Amino acid sequence: MRAPMALAVGVPPLLSALQPDLPLALVLLGATGFLSSYMVLAHTAFIRTAPDNRHGQVIGIGSAGLIGGQGLGVLLAGLLDDSLGAHLAIAVCAAAGTLTAIAITASGRRT
Repeated sequence: MRAPMALAVGVPPLLSALQPDLPLALVLLGATGFLSSYMVLAHTAFIRTAPDNRHGQVIGIGSAGLIGGQGLGVLLAGLLDDSLGAHLAIAVCAAAGTLTAIAITASGRRT
């Protein structure tokens, strides 16, 4: 179930390129939030890959990486917003996330 939701989570914000009105934008953001719940399953699967005596270390490293990645994402999204506008910045970030999910999903199926 993780892969379909990870692939679908970027679809609603892609529609922000169409500059939706506020009610539709809120629906799109709500759908994105719902679909991002796949992260709970992904987090659990990530921790299960570690030996039992290393779970705390894996959680700490994974959380640090997530926070760092989110910070970098906010910085890059802000730069895109300055040059493209918010609606296109959101769509570009969604496209990048969707392409990344496709690449990760495809690489996982080959192994």
